[in-house]
Amino acid sequence: MSQKKLILLVEDDPDISALMEKKLSIEGFDVKKIMDGEEAINYLETNIPDFVILDILMPKIEGISVLQMIHDGEKTNKIPVIVLSNLDSQDSRDQVNAVGDYEYFVKAKTDLDDLVKRIKEKLGI
Repeated sequence: MSQKKLILLVEDDPDISALMEKKLSIEGFDVKKIMDGEEAINYLETNIPDFVILDILMPKIEGISVLQMIHDGEKTNKIPVIVLSNLDSQDSRDQVNAVGDYEYFVKAKTDLDDLVKRIKEKLGI
């Protein structure tokens, strides 16, 4: 068996974070939970996860800034990212698209099984 893939879950809602961590762990992923954008940026300076799930509205540093850092980083720009947000607006999608070609899921409209399927597709597993 190959090494488990590490997913960085950047989500400030503890209930959503716990639910997603449980689902991803059941699906065979290692999960590193982070609750704010500043901590995410600090983590990514020394760690390279296989995948990032990123919320937009977060304490300290918003997700768009984290996404920009991932996109611009020499060591991080190849990491696949899915933006998972409560914001269901074209403006929010446009902000994400302005950074790069990232998928955008709305929490209330996203089934966790579909999210996991998409993660596995993007990771080629």
